[in-house]
Amino acid sequence: MAKVVSAEAFQVDVPVETLRTDAVQQFVKQETVFVEITTDDGATGLGYAYTIGTGGSSVLALLKDHLLSRLIGKDARRIEHIWQDLFALANFGVAARPGYRLDDAGLPPAVAAELAQRRASFDDVRASPAGKVCVAHTLAVDISATAVRAALHATQRTDKVPHLSALVAPQVLDYIQQHNLYKN
Repeated sequence: MAKVVSAEAFQVDVPVETLRTDAVQQFVKQETVFVEITTDDGATGLGYAYTIGTGGSSVLALLKDHLLSRLIGKDARRIEHIWQDLFALANFGVAARPGYRLDDAGLPPAVAAELAQRRASFDDVRASPAGKVCVAHTLAVDISATAVRAALHATQRTDKVPHLSALVAPQVLDYIQQHNLYKN
């Protein structure tokens, strides 16, 4: 058995060649979080995940503060077992994008099997400390960031308040305004 003896995480920010935007932020970099694992037989493994724009530091903090220590002593060859153990530490809320379905048939078999065991209603997820997944197909809103941005820019140019509530929830509009998004 190859036991994990160390697990380290670090972040590398990669600038993007073309500035991109969505409904919440501008993407000026890809925040890439790496995890390097070493086993007692000297083998090492390196993996990564990334966020576009922001969130990398949150992923890094979650890894360092809660997840990496759980890898120490694990059999590095039992990847699926480790994945299931880490999956059980949190609840997840998943929303479908317009035009996409989150059906089990479209998922990798291991993910579909795990999801089937953990699928729960919103209320069940709220009542459970960890290990549940709520898949919400009804949250999909067919609106583009371009339309939100255009409405906000029209407001800035004319001082007229468009009916943004038809485009975004009040909480989203508050967030956009509090963080001065789409000012350019």
